Amino acid sequence: MDHGWKIIIALAIVFGIIISWIVLNNEAYKEITPNDEFFVVSIGESPDIALDDWTLKVEGLVETPLNFTYENITSFPITSEVVTLKCVDGPQGTANWTGVRLKAILDLVGISEGAREVVVFGEDGYSSSLTIQEATSPDVILAYEMNGETLPVDHGYPVRLVVPGKYGYKWVKWITHIQVVDYDYKGYWESRGWSDDADVTIISDWWIHSVLLTVSAFFGSLSLLSGFRFSKHVKFGRKLPDMFSRKFHIRTSQIYNILLISVALLWMINAYDKRGNFPNTSHGVLALIVVILAVSGAVLGYVIKFKPGIKYLRTLHLSFNLLGYLLLLGAILTGILIAGIL
Repeated sequence: MDHGWKIIIALAIVFGIIISWIVLNNEAYKEITPNDEFFVVSIGESPDIALDDWTLKVEGLVETPLNFTYENITSFPITSEVVTLKCVDGPQGTANWTGVRLKAILDLVGISEGAREVVVFGEDGYSSSLTIQEATSPDVILAYEMNGETLPVDHGYPVRLVVPGKYGYKWVKWITHIQVVDYDYKGYWESRGWSDDADVTIISDWWIHSVLLTVSAFFGSLSLLSGFRFSKHVKFGRKLPDMFSRKFHIRTSQIYNILLISVALLWMINAYDKRGNFPNTSHGVLALIVVILAVSGAVLGYVIKFKPGIKYLRTLHLSFNLLGYLLLLGAILTGILIAGIL
């Protein structure tokens, strides 16, 4: 490996580290996100719940069905946890949640033999479920306070579910009803093809692919610059240094395409696993178009190599790559906006 390539790879590594540092030091990753800055995602308007009329009904495969008032819920031993809520689309925030362990309530009513899942219903018509093992985990709580304040209406007042390690669509808000069942219940999003487990993993966490996508953009810019050097349509390209050779162009293009396609495959696998479809955001649509343009540009590049006499192919090759690169920057920007970094 020559000296120039060592510099390029070192710059790429530094670039990736810087982007990772920016992402991980974003407000959403700080220990506590203020309530008024915390993102809100719901299937509709926040319901207006009168506390005097509210009860939590727990029934199904239990030994003693019970109705709990707000005073009943707040009389249980208190537990607090600092947990990050992550939306499957990217937004996230961290809060100190205070409430009662769901296990304490389930222990009180007694889970009957043969029970399989705990289904949680919200006043807004939303529902989701946890397995018995998940629901009885000591870190799953019914929260009624957020960052030391009464749970805000938009965040599930009077009670919401907090499930560490699960995406937000398992964190049911405005809970009014819990039912223990003996079958695999499909909630609001699960019945629409979303993953039943909703586990947050290294592969599914958005910042991994955002960093890889940004590093691929770094190599894409080098590939594009070196392509300009040999284009008759870009005059300033001829003034670029000799480092931007044809070999450099081919190598950076290969790295760019490998990273881009790898990230795309990672994203598609995760999208199918968690939501059963893709693309489902403007960011995803742009990313898919970028991959198509990149593959088309790469194919044209190989055609040019074996048929150099066809002049219009070079213009088409450069156009595809330039448009793909610009759309990649757009995809990164929309991803940043969705994630709430800006």
